[in-house]
Amino acid sequence: MAIVVTINREQFILRTPDAVTRVRSDIEDAVRSGGRLVVVGDSIESPEVLITPSTAVRIDLVGSAGGPEPEPAPEFIDFDRYR
Repeated sequence: MAIVVTINREQFILRTPDAVTRVRSDIEDAVRSGGRLVVVGDSIESPEVLITPSTAVRIDLVGSAGGPEPEPAPEFIDFDRYR
């Protein structure tokens, strides 16, 4: 089982219930305070995302009850190599 957090169009996969609880609480606090950076992930090394009252956030449960696991994130492409 995994949780997919979609912020605007970016997707983040959380695999621990503690991370889901923390991220949900941090997002709510950020919206109430008018906006701030929120760590979205299972560890403190996860990326920070600016959350404001106008940020679109969606939290989905995937991979439960034999459902499909989420697709892995696409590989980073360094376009600077092609200059």
